[in-house]
Amino acid sequence: WLEDTNGDGVMDKKHIFADFEHGVSGGLELVTSLLFYKDGVIVAQAPDILWIRDTNGDGVADKVEKLYTGFGTFDTHAVINNFRWGMDGWVYGAVGYSAGEPRSGNGAKNFGRITAGIIRFKPDGSALEQVASGSCNTWGFDFAPDGEMFYTTATCGEHLLHIVMPEKVLARGDVGGIRASAVIPDHQKVFPAVRHTRPAYVQIDWVGMFTAAAGSCIYNGGAWPDRFDGTHFLSEPTVSLVHNDWLKPDGVSHIAGKEPGREEAEFIAGTDLWFRPIHTRVGPDGALYVVDFYNQAAIHNDTRGPAHGAHNAATRPDRDHHFGRIWRVQHKDAKKLPTYKLDAKKPGDLVKALEHPNGWVRGTAQRLLSEAAGNKIAPALAKMAKSGPTPFARINALWTLNDLGKLDPSLLLTALDDKEGVLRKNALRLVGERGENDNDAARRKAVLADLNDSDPRARLNAMVALGSFSSSPEIARAVAATWPALKDKYLESAALGVAAKDPLLFIEASLNAKDPAFLAPFVSHTARLLANRQNAAQAARLITLLAKQPTSTDGLKQVALESLAANLKPDVIPAWSSDLQSAFKSLLASPRPGLPGAALPLAARWDKTGALASDLKPVIARLGATLQDASLPDDERGQVAANLLGVRSLDAGIIPNVTGLVGSSASVELQKRVVEALGSTGDPAAGAGLIAAYPKVSGELREAALGQLLKRADWSLALVQALADRKIDLALLGPANLHRLRTHPDKAVAARANAVIDELKGPEQKEKDKLIAQFRPEVEKPGNVENGHKLFLANCASCHQFKTDGRNLAPNLTGMGAHGPGELLVHIVDPNRLVEPNFVSVSIETRDDLTYDGIIERENNVEALLRNATGDYTIRKDNIRSRHSTGRSLMPEGFEALGAEGLRDLLACLCADETRYRILDLASAFTANTSRGLFNSEDSKDETLRFRKFGTIKVGDVPFDIVSPGRSQTGNNIIVLKGGNGFARTLPQRVEVKAGFAADKLYFLGGVGGWAYPWGGDALKDKPAAKITLHFAGDGTEEIVLKNGVEFADYTGAFDVPGSKEAPDLVQRGQVRWFS
Repeated sequence: WLEDTNGDGVMDKKHIFADFEHGVSGGLELVTSLLFYKDGVIVAQAPDILWIRDTNGDGVADKVEKLYTGFGTFDTHAVINNFRWGMDGWVYGAVGYSAGEPRSGNGAKNFGRITAGIIRFKPDGSALEQVASGSCNTWGFDFAPDGEMFYTTATCGEHLLHIVMPEKVLARGDVGGIRASAVIPDHQKVFPAVRHTRPAYVQIDWVGMFTAAAGSCIYNGGAWPDRFDGTHFLSEPTVSLVHNDWLKPDGVSHIAGKEPGREEAEFIAGTDLWFRPIHTRVGPDGALYVVDFYNQAAIHNDTRGPAHGAHNAATRPDRDHHFGRIWRVQHKDAKKLPTYKLDAKKPGDLVKALEHPNGWVRGTAQRLLSEAAGNKIAPALAKMAKSGPTPFARINALWTLNDLGKLDPSLLLTALDDKEGVLRKNALRLVGERGENDNDAARRKAVLADLNDSDPRARLNAMVALGSFSSSPEIARAVAATWPALKDKYLESAALGVAAKDPLLFIEASLNAKDPAFLAPFVSHTARLLANRQNAAQAARLITLLAKQPTSTDGLKQVALESLAANLKPDVIPAWSSDLQSAFKSLLASPRPGLPGAALPLAARWDKTGALASDLKPVIARLGATLQDASLPDDERGQVAANLLGVRSLDAGIIPNVTGLVGSSASVELQKRVVEALGSTGDPAAGAGLIAAYPKVSGELREAALGQLLKRADWSLALVQALADRKIDLALLGPANLHRLRTHPDKAVAARANAVIDELKGPEQKEKDKLIAQFRPEVEKPGNVENGHKLFLANCASCHQFKTDGRNLAPNLTGMGAHGPGELLVHIVDPNRLVEPNFVSVSIETRDDLTYDGIIERENNVEALLRNATGDYTIRKDNIRSRHSTGRSLMPEGFEALGAEGLRDLLACLCADETRYRILDLASAFTANTSRGLFNSEDSKDETLRFRKFGTIKVGDVPFDIVSPGRSQTGNNIIVLKGGNGFARTLPQRVEVKAGFAADKLYFLGGVGGWAYPWGGDALKDKPAAKITLHFAGDGTEEIVLKNGVEFADYTGAFDVPGSKEAPDLVQRGQVRWFS
């Protein structure tokens, strides 16, 4: 450690606590955090957390204990870091994206997978858990003096976050759409003192913003002017600055800004290239201490050329491995702080130190008291907690008593009702952490009172604290009464977490609430929690409970039944009883149409004896009449249809009654809902009804009906048979839907469909090139744009968007006319010649015998979102039986059926506004693939241009085609010529592009290179970068020489040159340019 022996504020003596190069551990490398604990320090050294001890008090470490192991190490700038003592006696810290599966030091206990975010662990090695997850490379964490938690992340543009609610609390109940931490809305732009232009010293991603936000420090020093209290410091080493966020509470979280008058200034902005701040802490003198990496090479995994080592660190000759600096920053108006004594053998002095205005002093005093003070100090701590001079002294004393196991219940009760919000909030956290709450009625009453606290954070902590009590009618009533006023997803999730202990009790309280109409969302979520238990007896109890409630709660009964039926597995069936039978009779007799309908599916599913048959028949008849009543709202009729289908086995007339709406004068919205309800049944009669109605429905409904028919193999075969029997005309399906039948994932369906369609259509022209050659001269002629627009709407708009028409499923055709009718004809007649990978059709068969085909829009570990012409379908991963790519475009074949005139008119419409430019096809000249590295190695996948989008784009008015590697026949999608070292040296030195057009001007998208200007400075400026030779019809040629620093600049950053312009927003980082 470092020591200032003469008190001049400068460290002048170094002590070696642990010389591990030759010492007890066999080596210690890359310590990313440490903090004091008892006779040593707890050290972060991934994959381990170590306790390095001095057991004999001579000031030199002599023992190492491994507390935890198993943390990730694949990237050494994304490992465990930034340990902090929590007031609760746990150690908190950050974890980068190297993540891990931590275990106890001896490997006996596994704590499960942890991801990037914040963790906490017991210092004795007994417990570890995730506090917040879902972040990027987390490299900074700190507590505010009131216990609130903040952290910083690198690489994802979220430089500051606040932990609103820990993961373990969020796991109890979640209304959806939130995570444990909230990104604090703030500016993202940085204002460095110097903007370096040499490539090795510029940012790689998030250029001009936070890309390596490191360290997290809440000012709690007590010495600076009061306006700095609670402000947040972090570092951005890539541009040599320390940033200051001014935090402001906002509901249950915070917002941030900058100090008024300094909106475009940083707290520290360095001009020294070697100044690389990575960490800040407040010292006992109230000064801000800045850890300076002191290195000109600040970018750990530099992607612009250097090789990477085993743990992803760039191997650079300019990287320093020996030095670092610590800066002390003190305010010119700093107050002189009181003296203090931190002697573990004098606990009275430590209690006194809790009054100190400096957070480091208070925290250290608390740690020393918790480690060794013993029970005798409890009265002094209790006095401090009750009547200490500052709120922070009191909360430190409260938590210390809790750590020592000496927190008197009466003292905690007093704190719950304290006038200081900081005390109330921390007392509520203490309640939430304790396990002996049930026997303390006064404590429960105090927590319930805090549900109406004026401080939103205290309100949230009160709701969380309630989750530590056993459920009771009193708690349930209070939560139900509070719900309508919550208006925040975190508060709602906390309330749902309380209800999760006994969902039935909370539903009952909601039914008995003063304003039950406002509780429908809460009841729906709580019924879902009950259903997710898959407990038949509890489901039955809910039915009997609902039946006993007054008619004024029928709305809540309905949402509870609908949620229960939707989430309870079909095979979870309670024992039938007279009570259950009576309950269903009561629910089915309700005059509210929605309520009997909501009860119908469960009644039919559970009543295996037929005891309710006579009761169901009049209800079914009444609902059948309701279904046909056009004066009722569509939502009500649609729900009735779905509920009737749930009991279709009791009445053969239900399916005909429901399918009678399909193709009727009912609204499209209602018919769509009926089609979906029929499709969900799986009943062959429902499929037959849809097939019979198919010729009667409109084009929009036709797609919906076909989507349902194709989900099931037997329904699909029945549809094909209807085609064979000429009950449905092929023209009603159109090319796209015939294609779906031909490529159906069920082989029997596909085989039968191909046979029938081929028989009906007759011999088809198979030679695509011959077709293209046949039609090309025709489509180059002028066409009828108005008729072409009608053809687009009829044939293309269900998938493609063109200007303001169509759907954004397949590539947007706006601007595609720049390719010209001849090239577009190829993609229409032969859509499988070149297919973007994200438009390759996927077929999915589910475990409940449904079949889907389409493109995968998004997916995660739980579900996949599949899109096709009929809509979007969310499919749970655990319900997928099989999945395979068809290898073909979702776009069908067969559009040659439009004929020469139809194709000419369609292409005339698409090309009408794009006659000024023609995009040249560069496919034959592409030499490299942007999904791989372009320079040193193809494996260096960061050395590339990561395009944000593919397809036809416009830069200004000029259209360009950015080809996806997956759409290219060779896999290459960019021209990179020979140069440099490694992979780039293997590339060709020249390529040739065929044109065949008359042109007044040529436009190029590119103008960038690896290690181009300003790399190499003026010595390489104006040197030739590339030469273009134009060959004209006849024998004429013309040469154009493109120069480094004129048309060409380096691809890694926003480097400007006079002969080209940046093409904005095309790549994720770096740049692409254009010139003419």
